[in-house]
Amino acid sequence: MPERASGTRRRTPLVVAATAVLAIATATALILTLRTGDTSGTGDTGGDKAAATTDPSTKASTPTPSDRQTSPAPSPGQTTPTRTPTPKPGNLAGRWIAQLHSEPVSAGLANRDRRLTTIRRSVPQAKVLRSDDFASLRSGYWVFYAPGPFPNGRAALTFCAEHDRTTVNSCIGRYLSKNPNDFDLQCRPPASAPTGTCTRKNGNG
Repeated sequence: MPERASGTRRRTPLVVAATAVLAIATATALILTLRTGDTSGTGDTGGDKAAATTDPSTKASTPTPSDRQTSPAPSPGQTTPTRTPTPKPGNLAGRWIAQLHSEPVSAGLANRDRRLTTIRRSVPQAKVLRSDDFASLRSGYWVFYAPGPFPNGRAALTFCAEHDRTTVNSCIGRYLSKNPNDFDLQCRPPASAPTGTCTRKNGNG
């Protein structure tokens, strides 16, 4: 029995030594782990914030003239419709015209221009005047006419007949003047046997 106790006492220092070595190894591993965690940089160091901040010295790009949109220039083949200018009386007073059509000024300029375009398909030299400029016409109308010159109303009707305008609604001879007494100078078709007044009494048409 005494021999067994002696063996037990010899093993005790070995167990203590092994335990101490294990404790030292564990402590060393823990220290290394803590140091590694401190230097890993997993915390918010502000690096990302600095990278996300806009550099105030950087200016937004300004579009160059070539980047700006410009309206396309019209192609050479495109034409803009032109409006017929309001006619002036000119030197029409004291002459006969072939009146082709008339319509109220209140119908508007657009309607006037369309009508003139239509008439010019059969009478290319057709023009338009405003009746207010002549006392021999009833005021308030656009008068579409062929200027001639015509020596009298019958000559105006002959011109109209050559353009297939042989009715009162399509042509009459009218005398233009500043005298309201000339209102009755109206020569009506047919040209072969006109009615109305086709000449002026003083011999000037």
